[in-house]
Amino acid sequence: IGINAFYECSNLSKVQLPDGLQVIYRDAFYSCTSLENFYLSDDIMKIEEYAFYSCESLTNVKLPSNLKRIEAGTFSGCTNLNTVEMGNQITVIDAHAFSSCAFKNITLPSSLQSIGVWAFRYCNFLESIDIPETVTSIGSTCFADCKNLQNINLPSGLTEIASSTFNNCSSLETIDIPTGVTSIGSWGFSNCHAIKNMNLPESLQSVDVWAFRAMSSVESF
Repeated sequence: IGINAFYECSNLSKVQLPDGLQVIYRDAFYSCTSLENFYLSDDIMKIEEYAFYSCESLTNVKLPSNLKRIEAGTFSGCTNLNTVEMGNQITVIDAHAFSSCAFKNITLPSSLQSIGVWAFRYCNFLESIDIPETVTSIGSTCFADCKNLQNINLPSGLTEIASSTFNNCSSLETIDIPTGVTSIGSWGFSNCHAIKNMNLPESLQSVDVWAFRAMSSVESF
């Protein structure tokens, strides 16, 4: 399916994609705000960036089992998307991929290696998430402004908390920083009002500006 093929077809509510389809190019269903459901066959090898951006009526998606990467902005702005099923070949969730989605929790595949900037920003219904041990990189602002996020498990191979990763996660209560983390970026935990205690690992070498700004409940580090 070509670039911008169904761009802003605002009344399109259903589409049946044929078996044998291998690529959905960028912006293909961009801002199809009435699109509610579709079937993605396992023949699909690639879905390009912003393919389903701002499909506001979309509620659930099962991704093709052969998909290896969720490109930038693929489901960004899908404000009613509450269920996503991913295959076990996905290694990358790119920038903005799920920003402003509606799921309360999401299961990430054990094949995942990196999560891009803004990937889950403004997921205001997200309450908890487990990051697989295979992940070694989480981009800046990844979980920022997830107002209802209470618990998150970080992988032991993580070496950096990037800037603004958890900025404005005002409901975040507990978080264990892995022992290999060497740096916490600016605004990393700013405005995390619910955290009372945080253990900083001995491996930590640098804490950037405003990293713990306005953590009004914190009692000890």
